[in-house]
Amino acid sequence: MRARRSALSRRGRWLRAGRAAGAGTLVAVLLGCVLAAYLTWLEMQVRQRLADLQWELPARVYARPIDLYAGAALSAADLERHLRRAGYQRQESIGIPGDYARSGDRISAYLREFAYWDGVEPPRLLEVRFAGRRIISLRDTRSGEPAALQRVDPPLVGRIVPRSNENRVFVPASGIPPALRDAIVAVEDRQFFRHRGVDLRGILRALWVNLRAGEVEQGGSTLTQQLVKNLFLSPDRTLARKLNEAAMAVLVEWHLDKEQILWAYVNEVYLGQQGATAVHGFGTAAEYYFGRPLGELRLHQLALLVALVRGASHYDPHRHPERARERRDLVLRLMQDGGFLSAAEGDAASRRGLDIVGKPTWSRERHPAFMDLVRRDLRELYSVQQLASTGLRIFTSLDLDAQEAVDAGIEQVLKRIEARRKIKPGSLQAAALVIDYTTGEVVAMAGGRGAGAGDFNRALTARRPIGSLVKPFVYLEALGQGNRFNLLTPLDDSPFELKLDDGSLWKPENYDQRQHGTVTMLEALSRSYNVATVRLGMELGPVRIMKLLQRSGLRYAPKPLPSTLLGAIELSPLEVGQVYQTLANGGFSIPLSTIREAVAVNGTGLTRHELSMSQSFEPGPAFLIAHALAEATTGGTGKALPGLLGQSGHFPGKTGTTNDLRDSWFAGYGDRYLGVVWAGLDSNNSMGLTGAAGAMPVWAETMRRLGVEPWPGVPPPDVRWMRASAVPIGGACADLGYIPYIGAPVGVLSGCNGG
Repeated sequence: MRARRSALSRRGRWLRAGRAAGAGTLVAVLLGCVLAAYLTWLEMQVRQRLADLQWELPARVYARPIDLYAGAALSAADLERHLRRAGYQRQESIGIPGDYARSGDRISAYLREFAYWDGVEPPRLLEVRFAGRRIISLRDTRSGEPAALQRVDPPLVGRIVPRSNENRVFVPASGIPPALRDAIVAVEDRQFFRHRGVDLRGILRALWVNLRAGEVEQGGSTLTQQLVKNLFLSPDRTLARKLNEAAMAVLVEWHLDKEQILWAYVNEVYLGQQGATAVHGFGTAAEYYFGRPLGELRLHQLALLVALVRGASHYDPHRHPERARERRDLVLRLMQDGGFLSAAEGDAASRRGLDIVGKPTWSRERHPAFMDLVRRDLRELYSVQQLASTGLRIFTSLDLDAQEAVDAGIEQVLKRIEARRKIKPGSLQAAALVIDYTTGEVVAMAGGRGAGAGDFNRALTARRPIGSLVKPFVYLEALGQGNRFNLLTPLDDSPFELKLDDGSLWKPENYDQRQHGTVTMLEALSRSYNVATVRLGMELGPVRIMKLLQRSGLRYAPKPLPSTLLGAIELSPLEVGQVYQTLANGGFSIPLSTIREAVAVNGTGLTRHELSMSQSFEPGPAFLIAHALAEATTGGTGKALPGLLGQSGHFPGKTGTTNDLRDSWFAGYGDRYLGVVWAGLDSNNSMGLTGAAGAMPVWAETMRRLGVEPWPGVPPPDVRWMRASAVPIGGACADLGYIPYIGAPVGVLSGCNGG
């Protein structure tokens, strides 16, 4: 009986054990299914993300390149300045592309390979010799043969970053420097080419090294895990995230080989912050910290970039140079320990400085107004997605010499005016642009002065009354009417009243509060008489004047009121530049633009700026107006201009002043460039400056720095000349020499008594 009970007891235990085992097996199976499902889901996530492994690449914006050839008007200082702007660095001896050396009037440069819109320019060692401001010879250093023409790559001046605010320079697998590859492996993952995503021995080794050093010198995550963290996961430091990281790292290793993983890592890793924009990838970091492409960096520079992987903020060389240097030297020692460097190489690199640049050339703070205009022009050609994610390369018309001249002209002149007139320092503002009026290209633009220039682009968006800048178009409309008018046609500058549509009376007055009686058109325009201009404009009809402005490039129709004849029209400096471009270009209107070429990341040209020209009015009347405006800057409202410029000659220009001296304007041109300047207070209060006292000195300083030459004044075929030896000007009898005219010289005021 006892034996039977024992057997039953054992059988019960077996049954209970079996049931328990069955339940355990079921739980295990269920857990296995859940795990398998979860891994399958992870696998799908990894596969999909890797299939879409395509980074958003910012558009890169370049200034204009320069062409070198014997006889070019360029000095050694000019070329050196361009090279430095383009990220070239002066060395004692030239070793790699991006290096140059200078000895007096001779510059040797190792020019980079550069992909233009019309093909790739190969790297080239070049020697350039100068005599003053002229190139006298070019020689290919390798072949010893003379070089006929050489294009020097343009400076990178801006970027248009994606919405993610990630700033990235794409590095192809073939573009990873071997020393960078060695440094990454030596510091971040010595077993990279041996493990399958997770390295348990590496985790234990890193733990031991860090405990012994008393600080974090090595991490336990593999390169694959770091890539997974950047591509798939949040930065949260949790156990669940770490387990996901390990699992996904193994899955990534199933799909990508080691070279692909390293390539992705090089382009993805976070290495710093430029304001609100993240610096991702070693290619971007090379330009951000050193102002050079990744392929041009030397060993000590590559080691510094690898040092930043551990903590870009903690080891930021701009804020913590000593800390960054210590970490860089540790990277070099680890490379030696791993057999990637000899002791001599490591010691030599450790003796080098950090060699970082203060601010990259593409920092938006450098040329904010021009970049605003570039963005506006690009929006007419491309979608936001194309601009901020496909890596377009945009070649612009920006001339950095002109840009520096504009910026310096504004700052220096406004400071001088504030000091002389006891105006609160920093309160005066200005906006300016320089245009190549023969092509319609904007070569420089300033939206303001100093540190606040990027806050509000006054050149592009601030519309202010233009005052007398409108007057040349009143006279242009008259001179375009065949034999009716000429520069010596008499006009009445005596007082009169106009009855407006609302029944009120308007009595225009001259700035000097005087009446000048009968005057010539030449005197009325050059001395900017209001009354004579309104009389003429009302005879022609304000509607015709406004239509002429529209034909000249103005995109909207101002109301044709009598007051518009004296500049009661609100325009931005850019809009003024457009209509004056047409005037300076002899009646041929070209839409203002900054874009020369746009090239896709694969080198395919997308856009080429074609010259779109339309004739708005005849060249003959435009020549006559230019002659009158040249008289304005020698004997009229702008007569101080030659002294400000430091040279004589014909520089057609027009001052503009608005009511209560709130706005000061000047627009003028020389042999090639047209400049437009506005000066005033953002508060719109009176600043007490006429166009000649405020904007014109800024224009003159800018053009003086640019080395502007006088307007050539080549007359069109229909222009003839007549002698004007006794013409009343300003109440005196003047000998004006020869005056241009079109058609027959009828209606001419001659003789000092008007006879």
